Amino acid sequence: MDKPSYEQALLQPSIPSSSLPINLTVFRGSTSPPSTTDIECQNGDIYIGSMDICIFRDGKWERWDPANPFRLDLYGDILDVVPCHLQGIRLTNDPDIEVEPMNSRDIIQLIDSLLWNIEVMPTTTGVSQTGAGEGSSNITTANTGELLGKGRRKRKARAGTETLENPVKKEGKGKEKEKESSGDIKTSGEHLLAPSDPKRRRTTPEEGETRILVRPLLDGISCPEKTPVIEWKKLGINTYAPWFSPTDKKAVEHMAEAERAQEYPHMLVELEYDNSARSARSLMSKIEDAISSGCSVLVRGWEPSPPLSFMEEDIGLYRPTLSQQVSVQDAVKRARQQARRSKADLSDVHRTVTIKEFIDLAKNEKECLNLLDLPNTQPEIPIFLRPLSDNVNARSMTMNDCYLPKEGADRGKEFFGVQTIHGDAERLRGWDLMTHGGFLTYPHHDAGGLSTYITVRSGTKVWGYFNVGTSSTTTRKELFDAWDNILSLDQEMNFKKYPMGVVLLEKGDTLIQPPGIPHMVYTPQSGLTSGGHFLSYSTMHLTEVSVAYDCSGCPGKVEERGLVATNAAHPSLYRYIIWMILALPKFASDHAKIFRLKPLLALISFMENAETYSSAEATRLVPSTTDSKKDVMAREVRAEMLKAKEIIRRLKNGLGVTDVTSRLEDGSWSDPGAKCDWNAVFLLKQKFLTEGAYACWCLH
Repeated sequence: MDKPSYEQALLQPSIPSSSLPINLTVFRGSTSPPSTTDIECQNGDIYIGSMDICIFRDGKWERWDPANPFRLDLYGDILDVVPCHLQGIRLTNDPDIEVEPMNSRDIIQLIDSLLWNIEVMPTTTGVSQTGAGEGSSNITTANTGELLGKGRRKRKARAGTETLENPVKKEGKGKEKEKESSGDIKTSGEHLLAPSDPKRRRTTPEEGETRILVRPLLDGISCPEKTPVIEWKKLGINTYAPWFSPTDKKAVEHMAEAERAQEYPHMLVELEYDNSARSARSLMSKIEDAISSGCSVLVRGWEPSPPLSFMEEDIGLYRPTLSQQVSVQDAVKRARQQARRSKADLSDVHRTVTIKEFIDLAKNEKECLNLLDLPNTQPEIPIFLRPLSDNVNARSMTMNDCYLPKEGADRGKEFFGVQTIHGDAERLRGWDLMTHGGFLTYPHHDAGGLSTYITVRSGTKVWGYFNVGTSSTTTRKELFDAWDNILSLDQEMNFKKYPMGVVLLEKGDTLIQPPGIPHMVYTPQSGLTSGGHFLSYSTMHLTEVSVAYDCSGCPGKVEERGLVATNAAHPSLYRYIIWMILALPKFASDHAKIFRLKPLLALISFMENAETYSSAEATRLVPSTTDSKKDVMAREVRAEMLKAKEIIRRLKNGLGVTDVTSRLEDGSWSDPGAKCDWNAVFLLKQKFLTEGAYACWCLH
């Protein structure tokens, strides 16, 4: 009788910063874990079955219940195996770690995540009597690169890393030359395989595997000669400190002491794009899962074309109108206001320059500016984000539908499609940011409950996130109180009360951020970034929480919280939500979208409780007319809203929901809830088609 065969791969899971990298052997195949008489197994080996996961501990295989941490002794480190959105598992030494209950669907998703990480790396097949170090062929060091020897791969190390066999040579201040390495050097917290020797072992600098250098990011910035240098120990970089403001310097020093954002389970996950359709499809699914739970995503490997440097010639190619006047934030003006004895009024920190002047002033050590929201009407949107930009997709699906009443002077006219659109609907979709090295953006969240993506085209940025908890016991009031502390403008820096996670963004990195997530940003090196905002059906419950916060009053004050918490207002938000509701019956024609309960409840609440989400600031940005009959946009929006409300009534009945407000506040604020049965929407569509009330939804 033939012995069972197993595929093998090596996995290096995310670990605590105090531990050294550990490679784990992963087995798949057959119907049970490998026999210890046939294959030598060690603590931490993993077997992936069709419906379960087994882990080898103390001489035997044990089935792991992912709802409970699985404790292991790995080379003297006592670590717990816990679920991870990115890799399927991660290792932690946190004694207070809490793992959420998991149902069978969650376990299947966890297994799929593990299998996906293996499938992107061709593995050994048909191994029966050899361990990972003997008969293993086709073991890879990364999911991209060229074949090396017997099925292994090699790739270039990221800049600033070195192997002892292949050291990085420095050329001048703050510059390093990247050389090809014989193995994969990766510090992202994602999986990797052994660089050269497929044997399972613990990696230490003394053994000659890898050593991560502290990388100086001290070029691409103009500052006084004696400007202090700050060490970011967890990120492995050195940067100059802000030199205009002691307050800014203290804030950045606090950021530099923070853990990597990847260390927090629900703060940030890291993925890689390999420029293939398969990768794009997989990334889209993983990004949607992460942001729907309030977790940001860092994608490496996608970059707009052509690459651009922070110089007039390159930016002039990208933005030909360099003489355009723009409003910028001035760190010098802000520092002067911070130095006042009375409480700083930070409302007047702006000045006007041209784009050309902004680029030139980056070379002046007496200047430090930040250019926000430079509209880009031709944005390059990553392919893996297009299916998630539901506000744009819904607008495209309803663009040829016309709801403007044909009455009065318009009687008998032939309208085709949407007639009026607010300019903000275009501006929020794409924008560029340019920032001088040394500028700090204080804690805020992006306005309008919008998700955000941002791609670094040149320079670097350090993004800081705050851990406010996602527990089901966290009430909305407690969440809002935490945001009040983090997003306050006072000089006390109340955000220090909350644990922070930081991540370094470099050229070719794209960050996707869910709605409402407070963050602060430091720019070590002058650069250009491009990005945009979007709404997604899967994150509408987070949009609702964020907009409700912005539209509520500051405690003890008349002004809205949004005037303090955000950096902009978007009056087109409500129109986009209406379009997303109008598109729902069209999405009912197939199963391309997975809908969850809370986001749908949020759409219902936006229609039923519109006054709760009305922002005085957004209203101020919309022109008014004394004759409502002549206001074409107002008439068109009212007509669209009537249709949207009818859809919402049908949807609410189909879901069997009565008290939307209380259902929205059940459980964790970031939990999207259970997968929604699409039957309700199918019935909704059929009802409209049989009644003939909405012929524009007929599907051809």
